[in-house]
Amino acid sequence: VLLGRGIDNADAMREFLFGKPNPYHDPFLMRDMDKACDRLERALASGEKITVFGDYDVDGITATSVLWKYLKGRGANVDYYIPQRKNEGYGLNSEAVRGIADKGTTLLITVDCGISGNKEIAERPQGLDVIVTDHHTVPEELPAAVAVLDPHRSDCAYPFKDLSGVGVAFKVCQALEQRQGREWAGSLEFVAMGTVADIVPLVDENREIVRNGLKAIAESPSLGLKELVKHTMIGDKVITAENIAFTLAPRLNAVGRLGSAQQAVELLTTDDGVRAHELAGILDSENFERQQISSEILEEAEAMLAAEEHIDTAILLRSPKWHQGVIGIVASRLVEKYHLPTILFSESEGVVKGSCRSIAPLNIYEALQATKDYVLQFGGHRQAAGLTLKAENFEAFKSAFKDYVARTLKPEDYRQQQRIDLVLRDEEITVRDVKDLALLEPYGCENPVPVFAYRGARIKNYRIVGAKANHLIFDVARGDSEYRAVMWNNAELADVMDSSGTVADITFQPKLNN
Repeated sequence: VLLGRGIDNADAMREFLFGKPNPYHDPFLMRDMDKACDRLERALASGEKITVFGDYDVDGITATSVLWKYLKGRGANVDYYIPQRKNEGYGLNSEAVRGIADKGTTLLITVDCGISGNKEIAERPQGLDVIVTDHHTVPEELPAAVAVLDPHRSDCAYPFKDLSGVGVAFKVCQALEQRQGREWAGSLEFVAMGTVADIVPLVDENREIVRNGLKAIAESPSLGLKELVKHTMIGDKVITAENIAFTLAPRLNAVGRLGSAQQAVELLTTDDGVRAHELAGILDSENFERQQISSEILEEAEAMLAAEEHIDTAILLRSPKWHQGVIGIVASRLVEKYHLPTILFSESEGVVKGSCRSIAPLNIYEALQATKDYVLQFGGHRQAAGLTLKAENFEAFKSAFKDYVARTLKPEDYRQQQRIDLVLRDEEITVRDVKDLALLEPYGCENPVPVFAYRGARIKNYRIVGAKANHLIFDVARGDSEYRAVMWNNAELADVMDSSGTVADITFQPKLNN
């Protein structure tokens, strides 16, 4: 598996499997880190009020928590602010910046946002300095801040470009500690959570952050994180990147999608056990509501698609009934099903706000850049982005966006591909094999769970299971070995199976059944 992923010498394999002796790059290699530290140290020394301005997703929530906790521990007069998704939208907004300044803040530091805040930073009240820390795509013109930290800057020599927003905040804390003559790797449990949730590549420094952060979760002093784990089905099991992605992160995300992400920051940072229990319950409840809303929007989107004459190039749908905080999740599901770039829009008072998800061959940020004449505001990554436009420009934008996709993608780009690490002959997959493969964890973007294949396997004893009769279970026989297999959400494949046995090529991920 390692050889197939380009890790082809003993030293590289050893580092990948067991970690590097020096896991973290020097934070001062990042452009403007010196300037940021100078200004923060001045604020710390004089007791200026500092506000950490974050984003409402898990990356932003954890970045806000990490930086706020660190500065608080240094005795700073520090507050935090996360905008309301529904009323304020993503990133800096002038009204919020003015309000923060009015409450006495003289230094505003952004985390996981701000790189596109040229206008808001230019319009900031006199006497308010701004430091930007971000990891999103850098626009042509940088905001006029005291310091702009983003590893994607073309003039930034930082050796690893794919840090998450919380990863950049972590580097700021490391740099401040380094100036005090100390090495620092605190709050790694939060840094790992934000890194996994933001689907950045789990290689290089990100892999080290998550590997060490997963260990830190079990020993975390955070009362809120402990309560959050209690509210899940994880129990006493060792927490994996998969647990973060599918269990913990959705609960933190939900409160930012439906309510106020400030509650999630409070949960992670509170020292009050009673409040931690209360907040964990709120997040659990909001996540359940988010699941219900997602299902309803997905059904409506599918009905809209069914009414269309044909689906090609890209999916763009809008509705005034859709919740802005949930459409990104539904867009991801549609991309998984149809393998087409997808933008879903909510509409209110003449403005439509969209959440974009893409397929690997299309850089969605570049697509929005090419159609920006119709857009009020946009920002994001290669595979996910957000935008705002006037309702009257929707059809023109839709046409221009589809035209761009049609010109950019080739026919083969629309074909979904299955990556396979290894085609096995008749080799048995043993319990020891599965345990050894666990050394490849943490899994995630650019380090996916290994996928194997058998050609000509015998499939028998199939049955449909699940409350909605949507999953398929069957036995797989190959050579002298037999395995139990499950296919989630593929019950319709029962139609091509024979009760006396079917021969098929299959791809699979071997797992222990707990």
